[in-house]
Amino acid sequence: MINRKLSGGVLKVDEDKLVGPFFIKPEKIGKKRSIDKLLLYLWDDVLRHSRDSFFNSDINNFADLSEKFEVEDVLDLIQRNEDINYMTVDNMAELNEITEELEGEYTESEE
Repeated sequence: MINRKLSGGVLKVDEDKLVGPFFIKPEKIGKKRSIDKLLLYLWDDVLRHSRDSFFNSDINNFADLSEKFEVEDVLDLIQRNEDINYMTVDNMAELNEITEELEGEYTESEE
């Protein structure tokens, strides 16, 4: 879902900046350090010039992003309803789902 949002709409992030299937090791999913790794990558590298188009408008700095991730949909993913159904998911479960999706995309591309 993160990659769909990054590559679609007004953002149109290049493929080399999308989150790959090995960005976070499966055993590290859900750990605070891995979540911060993903958020920092998005904040500093991918969305440096278009943060407002991706994150909730009340995110002003990385500290806000990291702190609020645990309690809100700071990535504005739940509101996206293009080809997926509405979801009610807490952020840890959402991160697990995203990683499984990425692993599935990688496996399909190898076949």
